[in-house]
Amino acid sequence: MHVFFRLFLIGLFLGVGVSSAFAFGSGMEQGMDDHGAPALPTDQAYTLSVPVFSPLFEQTPVALVKGRPIALGEVTAALPVEVRKSSDIAGLNSKFNEVLDRLVAARLDGGERKEVDVFVDGKIDKDQVLTLKVPIFSQHFLFTPVAEVDGDAIPMGEFIRELNAMHAESGGDHHHDKPGELLDRLVTIRLVEREARNIGFDQTDSFKKQVKDFAERTLLYELLDRRIEGLVLDDEEVDRIYHDISLAAKLRSYQFTKQEHAAAFMQALEEGADFDKLIKEKVEEGLASGGEDEDFVPFKELRSQVASHAKDMEVGEVSKMFKVDDNFIVFKLEDRKFIEDPAALEVARKIAWDRKVARETEKYIDEIIDEYAVFDEKAREDFNFTAFKKENPDAKLSDALLTFFDDRRTLVTVEAQGQVHKMQVRELADKVKETYFHGTDIDLNGPEADKRAEQILDDWIFRIAGKAEALDAGLDQTQRYQLKVEEFERRTLFDTFIQKAVVNDIKLTEEEIRAGYDDNIEDHSTPAMVRMKSLAFHKKDDALNALDKLKRGSDFKWVSGNSEGLAPSDDKDLLDFESGIISMTSLPEEFQENSENIRSGSSMLYSDPGKLHYVIFFEKVYPPEPKPYDQVRSQILKEVFQKHVIDGLENYVAQLKQHYPTNIFLSFEKN
Repeated sequence: MHVFFRLFLIGLFLGVGVSSAFAFGSGMEQGMDDHGAPALPTDQAYTLSVPVFSPLFEQTPVALVKGRPIALGEVTAALPVEVRKSSDIAGLNSKFNEVLDRLVAARLDGGERKEVDVFVDGKIDKDQVLTLKVPIFSQHFLFTPVAEVDGDAIPMGEFIRELNAMHAESGGDHHHDKPGELLDRLVTIRLVEREARNIGFDQTDSFKKQVKDFAERTLLYELLDRRIEGLVLDDEEVDRIYHDISLAAKLRSYQFTKQEHAAAFMQALEEGADFDKLIKEKVEEGLASGGEDEDFVPFKELRSQVASHAKDMEVGEVSKMFKVDDNFIVFKLEDRKFIEDPAALEVARKIAWDRKVARETEKYIDEIIDEYAVFDEKAREDFNFTAFKKENPDAKLSDALLTFFDDRRTLVTVEAQGQVHKMQVRELADKVKETYFHGTDIDLNGPEADKRAEQILDDWIFRIAGKAEALDAGLDQTQRYQLKVEEFERRTLFDTFIQKAVVNDIKLTEEEIRAGYDDNIEDHSTPAMVRMKSLAFHKKDDALNALDKLKRGSDFKWVSGNSEGLAPSDDKDLLDFESGIISMTSLPEEFQENSENIRSGSSMLYSDPGKLHYVIFFEKVYPPEPKPYDQVRSQILKEVFQKHVIDGLENYVAQLKQHYPTNIFLSFEKN
């Protein structure tokens, strides 16, 4: 049984809730990666305003000496009591810097000053606030508060996880990174969570069940993650996969439209007919088409069944017949070669890693089941849909289930955490029945039903035994696990609050929806369309000369026949701008930027970087047209509804900030 299916069933059984993407984004999910986006610069620093004597910041580093932090609390603890209580800010500054210098010197122990990083500016203001320049990606600041809501700190680590997720979603574009908005969102979530708990949403049976189920599932994943720690990628397997997916084939392919013609052709080949001679005859007879010279095509771009077959063929070999849509395809492998492809190599590494993880976790699950489960082997042997079908050829699934529903024997016993768990034959039969959503009055497929039963049983055992293993290993006490559960609680409470306090009060009228259409008509219009002609030049000066002639009123046809330096029509870099009527939004960005100046009869220069220069003549421009109201009403309804949700949430947040003290310590002037 495949581990992915096992874990999928676990997820279905536990049925965890879905969080609001509006508030949390995708960075809250487990296993979030950066989708290949360029990483944020690791030397990025922001400004942190720290109340010097706040307990929240006692562990915040103010300096690093030889890689070891000196915490703010170490400095303040060494200040004389009279200095701490004095209103003399100058005296406090002097003594603070004196103590810090002393601690640095003691830690340095004669070492070089270059081994010291000081994060404070040494200036405490009248409100006893100290400014730090914080390298936000430093492991030493993960638990430093960036904000607090009613005494509940938002740690730097949480902020950085969300910032990385935001950066990844923008494709690595730093202009879309908005750390200030992100911090406001995290504060909003904390405010809503605090209010939701005070209302008592966290005491409902529904909430407790969701958290319990999520915690159990997360614990199982933590257990499996621990098992794969230290796994090393198999380079030989990577090379094998890379070779397979980076192969390219040169195929000479033909298609038949009628099955009988395809079958007769393949029969003739089996009887010894020459492929080249026979296919030529079929093409001439009009029974087949194709055979054009084709360039090399990467295997990954072929249909999966074709690629799988072709990779095992010898050059010169003829394929079997494939049914593709309504046609029948046969091809001859003319040549094959390997293509270096860095992107394909990364894909191969991921495939190899996923396979290794799957094998290792599958093996581990089997080990746990073998260790904890005790089966009644006779009951296990009797619970067999395939055998039932053999004895009763006309049996339906419901017939077999009725027999097993009467069997009260204990099928398996699992002892874990001082408790004994048992599953009877009839209980497993009932769980199997639940997976047939369209009923059981169907012909019995024995092997398929047996497979379902095995999967259900293994997952039931693993949830019990795996949880015991995880608890014995103390995985429920790890910070990583506890943070995941806390974040799940937070987003579940947020969703509950939004639904009960905001969404339930929204009642939209047809007038509001119509106003949403009228006020945003440009957002619900067809894009501008254009019909163009173009002239391509190798040199920009030649293109500018032609453009000048057009702008002076010369006829396009005359300009095209009286211009020098035109690129030939078969130039490999030539772009096609004359494919009928084209949407403006499908054209390069330079066209969008110049859209206000584009009208029927106008012209412009477009340069394809490093290639050709084009004179574009706009023969006809079709302006945007509003889409009919009825066509876009459902979309507008969603937009208006979402605006009501956002406005309602903002109103609540403004009120909540009056009830729950909120402080933001991080500011965003980058250093």
